[in-house]
Amino acid sequence: MIKKGKSLSFIKRCRKRLRDVVKVKENMWIVKGRPSLGDWYSAYIVVYIEEKKRYMCSCQSPERAFSGKRRKELCSHVGAVILYNMVHRNEHAY
Repeated sequence: MIKKGKSLSFIKRCRKRLRDVVKVKENMWIVKGRPSLGDWYSAYIVVYIEEKKRYMCSCQSPERAFSGKRRKELCSHVGAVILYNMVHRNEHAY
């Protein structure tokens, strides 16, 4: 779930990324990078870690710029994956 208090601009960024999400396998997605949204890399890997009950993104890797801030907050790559899962979960309900 996307945390309460996230800005409307954050939600819009996540929504823009929705078409860029590809599920690779259970609990792993690739999100295409978008320079127009400030991405420095062509793709980001998002995984859901069951034991920690949280998503992790490759943008949070220590060697990446601004990773410390990104580890403390939800990035829009993860936000896009959460939206993707919400949309696709509802598709299979019918």
